[in-house]
Amino acid sequence: MTRRPLRQQRRVSVLTVLSRPECEALLARNMVGRIAFADRAHVDIVPISYVFTEGWLYARADGPTRTAIRRNRWVAVEVAEVRDVRRWQSVVVRGACYPVRGTGSPRGDAAAARGVDLLYAKVPSIAPAGIDMAAAAIIYRIHADRVTGLKAAPSRSSRTLLARSFDEGTSADGVQRA
Repeated sequence: MTRRPLRQQRRVSVLTVLSRPECEALLARNMVGRIAFADRAHVDIVPISYVFTEGWLYARADGPTRTAIRRNRWVAVEVAEVRDVRRWQSVVVRGACYPVRGTGSPRGDAAAARGVDLLYAKVPSIAPAGIDMAAAAIIYRIHADRVTGLKAAPSRSSRTLLARSFDEGTSADGVQRA
């Protein structure tokens, strides 16, 4: 195998770890993602429309999704911004689903009500033809217990390591190394 001269080598994209504020900014400016959940012996992933506020994602669940998250409330939500194959950002939120009513505290109930109001204001109801959306979906919220993100960007450098993660002592999934 022969090496191409340096000027003819393809540019590479460098992966960097997004900070928590960068992840939250990406979540706040988008409203479409994918939720992954386990239902008995199966794992599924479906698109969702959501809003992000005060550390919580608010979304609607249809019947099958609602049944699955009642059985296992732990989920992951992925949101991405893609310019092209070499320029993208992706955030994964891991946490548990909770009801929006009866949170256990007046302050929690008020925060959940604000999230629900924001969802109604920003995200239209979406349902298959012939399905009554009010009867078909419930609103739930997901606490952003663990938030990680990656960004790919072109680089002329041949350094293809996870630049910020190795420089800052974190792994690709944002976990601190000893």
